[in-house]
Amino acid sequence: MLSCAAAPNRVAARAEFGGVMSAVRELVQGERRGRWLAVAAASVAATAWAAAPARAVDYTIFGTPLTVFANDAGQFQVAFNGSATGEFFPGSLSPASAGVNVALNQSGQTPPLTVFGFRGSAPLVPDSASGLPTPGVTGNGSASSPFTLNINLTDGANLHLQEVLTYVNGTTDVGVRFTLRAFDNPVTGRLFEAADLYVSGDDQGVGSLDPGPPVQVGGVNAAAGSSARLIQATPWDHYQESFYDSVYSVIAGSTSTTAPNLSDTVNPALGDNDVGVQWNFANLSSNPPGQTFSTTWRFSHFSALDLTATPAQVTGRTATVTVTARNADGGPDPGRTVRYAIAGANPGAGAVTTGADGTAAISWTGKNVGTDTFGAFTDINGNGVRDANEPERTATVTWTAPTPPPPPVPGKSVVVRVVSGEVFIKLPGSGRARATGPPKGFVPFTGAANIPVGSQLDTSKGRVALTSAADTGGAKTQTSDFYQGIFQVKQSVPKKKPTKPKALVTDLVMKGQIARSQCAPLKGARAAAVDAKKKKGPKSVLGKLWGSGKGKFRTDGKYSSATVRGTIWLVEDRCEGTFTKVRRGTVQVRDLRRKKTVTVKAGHSYLARAQRATSKGKRR
Repeated sequence: MLSCAAAPNRVAARAEFGGVMSAVRELVQGERRGRWLAVAAASVAATAWAAAPARAVDYTIFGTPLTVFANDAGQFQVAFNGSATGEFFPGSLSPASAGVNVALNQSGQTPPLTVFGFRGSAPLVPDSASGLPTPGVTGNGSASSPFTLNINLTDGANLHLQEVLTYVNGTTDVGVRFTLRAFDNPVTGRLFEAADLYVSGDDQGVGSLDPGPPVQVGGVNAAAGSSARLIQATPWDHYQESFYDSVYSVIAGSTSTTAPNLSDTVNPALGDNDVGVQWNFANLSSNPPGQTFSTTWRFSHFSALDLTATPAQVTGRTATVTVTARNADGGPDPGRTVRYAIAGANPGAGAVTTGADGTAAISWTGKNVGTDTFGAFTDINGNGVRDANEPERTATVTWTAPTPPPPPVPGKSVVVRVVSGEVFIKLPGSGRARATGPPKGFVPFTGAANIPVGSQLDTSKGRVALTSAADTGGAKTQTSDFYQGIFQVKQSVPKKKPTKPKALVTDLVMKGQIARSQCAPLKGARAAAVDAKKKKGPKSVLGKLWGSGKGKFRTDGKYSSATVRGTIWLVEDRCEGTFTKVRRGTVQVRDLRRKKTVTVKAGHSYLARAQRATSKGKRR
């Protein structure tokens, strides 16, 4: 506590302090000529107040997480520990444009009411009457012994006003209690607690009214993540949150009992805002204990929108950003629309709605190397564009190319890379593939990897590029794409490594087909063909696989195998046999039942029938 000598002459002190306050109001508060004057005005105000003999004492409650600054003129300031600005304007860490004002009346007075306080025509000054509590801070900040600051104020002739500020460490509430007694004659008037809000260093806010109980009124700045509000204890007669001068003009204009009261409204528009509450009193006597009025200031610093992202990703994989929306109390904010846009290597945009826990997930696949800048905002008013009071956050995700896998090893491994879609893999020994339903033992496969021969790949909804050794030496490779089927990779090598590299064939053995029991009984080639024509549904095709590329690859179906060197081809296992179709190049089809190799060129197909018949097979 910093203490100075008390003012020797109350009347002279009031006149001097009133002149200083008038000058400060002209510069900072009255008609507010621009917030760019805030810093200069705060400096002038601090210098003027320090020089004014009427305000001889400043007080500080050093709490956690709040520090409270007050003076013996009824003004105060609140700041979060570590913050460079207070929650009231001006933001300097000293008593600000916040606190108590009182309009008083005595019979025969002209005008009927005189307003005392930092918004009045005259100041409140220290009250040194006997019997009042000693001014200063007591307590240790615990719940059982809160920090308690007693300040005794008076208008000098009509009213004793005892102000008590209380604070408990660990909370963000500052209690305010006023006890009023007349000097001699009964007094009628209005008591105001009000402040020019500057939450988290931002001069603007949106009005907030919670009907409770208890009733709460104040301002919220969601973009800054802060709020300040008054909580009702002694019922208010009136309240108001609005543009700063709308509230303060009511206080300064309370020069009669018929003057306008605070309007009992809040302003839903973002603006430079004040908040205040009003109690009316009549025929206040001088008898102890007097009349008491209480309220509580509550402050909140919260993150209205948070983003959680993994900043480094590998192309081909999926990045997920979790957005979390919170309300002014820091709790979950469900049902909020969060709009986002992704700029950079993998652009995109959209909107999500937060769930019951206030979160939502946004995912996208990084196809390109580079940096994506992810930006999101909470669309509070639902108009589709970001407004000044709506919280906005950004995050970056950097995509790099995956580390190339080791090269294929003849007869032991191949390299597989996902080209598009969803691909699943089952390593050797992880269970048999199911004919229907989700393949057993398969797990999602992304990117590129060196996988062992004997692995199975499900490309029913995706496409892979498969690279295998082209000969026993292992230096040369061959690559083809495979898609729209399930297959097992095989590659045989001689038991004894040849002196010179020998060309190798990579087999793709079709797997996961529908059971042949789903087909009609075979009664000859003609009957089978008729049955197949009747079965135009999915059961007429038991399984298939497309291939496209260069190299020595062989697709193995039930009744034939197709060997290629560079082509686009389809192999289908059907109810009536194995069907091979060539779109580009030439395919050597080995009919396993006829034990015959057939050359099929582009634009043609061949059906290796399931049952030998007179026709033996059919080439088109």
